[in-house]
Amino acid sequence: MRLVRTYGTEYVKVLGYALPDRRLLRPLLPGGSVLRVEATYSAAEEMALTLDDFMARRTDLMLFDHTHGLHAAAEAARLMARVLGWNWRERRRQVQRYREAVAAMTAFAADGDDDSRRGQGPLDKLCDSDRIYVRGHG
Repeated sequence: MRLVRTYGTEYVKVLGYALPDRRLLRPLLPGGSVLRVEATYSAAEEMALTLDDFMARRTDLMLFDHTHGLHAAAEAARLMARVLGWNWRERRRQVQRYREAVAAMTAFAADGDDDSRRGQGPLDKLCDSDRIYVRGHG
């Protein structure tokens, strides 16, 4: 139902991108509503040229997911890379830029100027633990 609300009659075209690989019908995040195929479709059909664009403007993950979509960023970048021809360096750069955008968006939540707490919040721990690893390129 969400696909129809989001894409209207184009939802059939979105689903068509999953015909070669049914795994694209799985959510980007466990229990989430945004499907992997949406990253592929957005890059191929909606001119989403950056991970930021997909996560912030094509989905509601950046604003409304409790982790701001950080757990989905690497997978979304991998799927977009297939369409856009990104190499592993560009994927890594896209994910880093997205993390920076999320950090900037959530900076207001920091405790004033207390530098001793910086880098110790749940968002910082998530960013440190959610790294991209590409074969042979840690």
